[in-house]
Amino acid sequence: MKSFSSLWMICLGLVVALSSCEEIKTEHDYLIESSWKFSEVSSDEWDQASMNIIDQLLSGHEISFHADGTFTEIYLSNTQSGTWEFNQDFTALIMDTESFGELTRPIQTLEEGVLIFEELDQVQGTAFFRYEPIE
Repeated sequence: MKSFSSLWMICLGLVVALSSCEEIKTEHDYLIESSWKFSEVSSDEWDQASMNIIDQLLSGHEISFHADGTFTEIYLSNTQSGTWEFNQDFTALIMDTESFGELTRPIQTLEEGVLIFEELDQVQGTAFFRYEPIE
């Protein structure tokens, strides 16, 4: 009876352990699970007029990252495609297009529901470009 009890406790423990396992999402998963739309720029260093111009220019900017390492973006009614990859420590996206060549976009935040790129302007300092999933 003691061995049956021990076996039952082991099985119960396995069921509880397996049922509590959650799928762990990576930066890659968050990036490709939806398309992204620009929502706002923020900065403690940039002047408000510059941020207003960026908000107007990027209004409607959409970007989709695909699992095969390609991306498509819509900017000012133009569609552009290219390739993307994370840098070695997943703190930036390296994006390559025919129009602009290779650009490295530092990531400030990438999690479910939010993607924020960090942009450094040599004159005005750092700003953060926030993107949210397209629903």
